[in-house]
Amino acid sequence: MFKSNKFTWLLALTIFSFTLCSSSLYAQKTSFKDLFTVNLRNAGALMGPDKSVTGYYFFYETEKTGKKERKYVLQLMDQNLEKIGRKSITASKEMYIQAGVYNGELLAIKTVDNKEETSKLLLYNAAGERVRTVRLQHSFMDNPQYAQQYETMGFSPLNAVEGGFIVYQLRQRKGRMSRTLYDIRFIPNDREAEGWKISSEEERKEFVTAGFMLAHNGVVYTQEASFKGILSTDVTLTIVGHDMKTGEELFRFNTDSNKQVMAIKALPETDMVTFCGPYVGEGESINKDRPDGIGIFSINANGDLVNRHDISWQKDLSRFVEVDNKGRVVGQGNLMILDISRQSDGNYVITTEGYKVFNGSVTVKDIFVMVVDKDFKLQEVKSFEKGSNTAKLLQGISMASPVALGYLAMSRGLFGYRFSQTDEDIIISGYIDTDAKQLGTINFLDNSFSTDQIPFTDKASGIQILPAKPGYVMIMEYFRKEKRLDTRLEKISF
Repeated sequence: MFKSNKFTWLLALTIFSFTLCSSSLYAQKTSFKDLFTVNLRNAGALMGPDKSVTGYYFFYETEKTGKKERKYVLQLMDQNLEKIGRKSITASKEMYIQAGVYNGELLAIKTVDNKEETSKLLLYNAAGERVRTVRLQHSFMDNPQYAQQYETMGFSPLNAVEGGFIVYQLRQRKGRMSRTLYDIRFIPNDREAEGWKISSEEERKEFVTAGFMLAHNGVVYTQEASFKGILSTDVTLTIVGHDMKTGEELFRFNTDSNKQVMAIKALPETDMVTFCGPYVGEGESINKDRPDGIGIFSINANGDLVNRHDISWQKDLSRFVEVDNKGRVVGQGNLMILDISRQSDGNYVITTEGYKVFNGSVTVKDIFVMVVDKDFKLQEVKSFEKGSNTAKLLQGISMASPVALGYLAMSRGLFGYRFSQTDEDIIISGYIDTDAKQLGTINFLDNSFSTDQIPFTDKASGIQILPAKPGYVMIMEYFRKEKRLDTRLEKISF
């Protein structure tokens, strides 16, 4: 999907130079010891056009410079964890990193200062040098609390696309309780290139939000949600297509036309895009009713429906696991749909995680992986046991819909699942088992599953896992007392 790849070329040259002059290239572990504060969400994998991992970025605070300022460091590493670029930044202590993404050429980091009510997009090249700063409109959604909940609902504020980045912004017409609007802005890598910005209609009477799904074959796919009031449980969901070059609206596809589907993930196909998410019965709303199963549908670049099939908890899932009369898996509760991947043979793998809600608390249970054929029909279900994770939610939250409760649990970091990575015919899903203090992988190869477990360090106070080069996974462990962060690559056993 991306054409420009200057970052990858620079990365290759850097790696080549290290090969000539350093024998530590394959050490595959790196430590940071100049840390002051760390948020492990400010780290991510740099992926090339084919979604292969080419390196990593890490943004952290290194020291205090005064009462009002802080010193931050942007560190870039290659796929073997060698440090290849570093940039120091002095900024307000109120500044925080909301998001960071890489588009195959540049790394974009969105920073927010809520005290000054400013938002910026910082663009960096392979050497960690800032090549451009773009000022963004600040909104109430830049508050960390709202931003995190917004992201866990699948609506990312910053997204990498071919030749640039797309920023989604929510704003309000008047005050805090007034109706919401959204803006979508394309920011090109090249400052001389033409970008665009579109907004939802000012005269609309509903509350509206929008979230990026995918950019494919010259079309940006957005999921729009609209509802009449701030407390309304009835929501209308629409997939909107915009021209990648101009921002012009191309089509609107209503996912409520039969049984409402809330798209969680989107996958690019040759001449269409496939969406996956929970669906509810006719006349019901995903915002208030219990899902009946998983809805999968494909639409083309004109917004025409190509294929749709629903996987019912009662009729389909019950052939593989025990399901009660409300569609819940016995002993596990509801299933949260987390990801969908596709094999080279055209079959799909859907990752879900069980969760129960009782008396204001949520308990996350085991992982369930489903194999779906080319016609979106369920072929196999496999469960993988892991430790449970329980937390208290808001008072009275038990009355909310299962989908809303699942997203709230996700915003609290309760689900163990972290990522899925496809490497030719292998699909690797990584998760954190907090009870066992280990990383787990679920590997799908030649239509069969295998697992692997890798222990964490006992004294680590914070843990993050990221995808890595083929056959590996990257582990980040933060030690608060020592003010140290260790990163390492671990080989996966298939």
